[in-house]
Amino acid sequence: MRLVFVSAVVIAAAMLSDISAVSAQTTENALREEYEQKKVLINDMFQTKVQKIRQRTVLPEDIMNVLIKQADEVREFDIYTLDRKLELKLRHAKERDEVREKLRKEAQERVKWLLENEEAFKATQDERAQEDAKKLDRIENVPAQIAPEQKPAEPNNK
Repeated sequence: MRLVFVSAVVIAAAMLSDISAVSAQTTENALREEYEQKKVLINDMFQTKVQKIRQRTVLPEDIMNVLIKQADEVREFDIYTLDRKLELKLRHAKERDEVREKLRKEAQERVKWLLENEEAFKATQDERAQEDAKKLDRIENVPAQIAPEQKPAEPNNK
């Protein structure tokens, strides 16, 4: 029974390690894909803003250039913020993966310890069972000592 439990834990630990490696790669890929989509969206918003500014023919050239420059600064700031956010999310994901890996290794070490000590445990358990059997045999083989019947003391009526 115990060996079945230990085997199940070993299999679970092995599967967890494979899943965590795939999960880490998938998380990073998903974050980078999300980053690229947001970056494209920011650039599209900038292009739309520039087109709207250029469509205003009544604006003087100087004001148009200032508005385009300001829109570009906002775009650069948004991309900068997006970059920092990606770095932060990747760092957080890495920290979580490190903790998962540490926990997985600890679980594997516990399972390894259980497997290594399983035989010693069985041997100790067998020794105790043999000692208990010997004690039981001694108790059963001891002749029953019957105490002589004692009569109740007779009252002294003198």
